Amino acid sequence: MALDLTSLKKALELLQNALRVAGPEALDRDTVRLLKEDFENSILPFRVDVLDWHQFDASFREIIEKESEVLQ
Repeated sequence: MALDLTSLKKALELLQNALRVAGPEALDRDTVRLLKEDFENSILPFRVDVLDWHQFDASFREIIEKESEVLQ
């Protein structure tokens, strides 16, 4: 599959915007569904799992926070 620059840019912007979704409240079902659909239809050459941070157990969130870096 050939990648054109416009499609690649759009897919990367989608990924960047999705990574910013983390916020103080849980995502509503429609937002999660739309993000999943957008990623499934994107040209990214890898799979993106859409998960809601607030659905994780607190102990699991602590592990992630200790092992992760904030991207800005």
